[in-house]
Amino acid sequence: MPFAGIVSHHLLAYKFIDEWFFELAERNPKIKTFIVLSPSHWNLSRADFSMTSGAWNCDGNLLETDEKTQKIFLEKLDGKIEDDVFLYEHGVSAIAPFIAKYFPKSKIVAIAYESESPVNTKIAKRLSAALEPFVAKKDFFILISSDFSHHHNLEKTKQNDNVSRKFFAAPNRTTWQFALCDNPFAMYALTHATNEKFRAVIQRNTNSFEISRQDENDITSYFFCYFVKNKK
Repeated sequence: MPFAGIVSHHLLAYKFIDEWFFELAERNPKIKTFIVLSPSHWNLSRADFSMTSGAWNCDGNLLETDEKTQKIFLEKLDGKIEDDVFLYEHGVSAIAPFIAKYFPKSKIVAIAYESESPVNTKIAKRLSAALEPFVAKKDFFILISSDFSHHHNLEKTKQNDNVSRKFFAAPNRTTWQFALCDNPFAMYALTHATNEKFRAVIQRNTNSFEISRQDENDITSYFFCYFVKNKK
């Protein structure tokens, strides 16, 4: 049963986002709260960790914040409520409708932060510590919002994805650095949030050119995956 996963926040890949959530609902239908880890695009976050008490209107279905869980993260992260950040943050808004569609009774805790390389590991450790108790809770799911290689031609994109596969082959506290993506902060946080060994199950690896056949020199790649704990 997956306890965490990675999904794209580019709506160009909406069909694959939908497929990923469809499969997740079959694998783990009892999820009550999604902890969504998103890069703060355009560096809108003023605090180290931005959060919101708002809700997302998803075609009439309201995806609300789990305020009880959010309070825990606010305290552990020394986070701040910055609602304005999430008015524009597609790292959350792009995937919220799919959460509402496949998990209509669930809630969300959205967390945004600066995620440029190199990762500030001192700050990222705070997120790891906050995530740790939720790794073992089956009704919580850690959702990493991330895209991978950016702004290259097909050859370079494939090369970058092959580097990222080193992370997926053995996700741990060393290999997270191989994930060539726009959310390396979350890769660090997840791999440092538990001492248990886990594996990645890649559902799909594709890119914007394969989907659209456009912009062959400005390609974004996508990995859709689930993280599953190894059997003891």
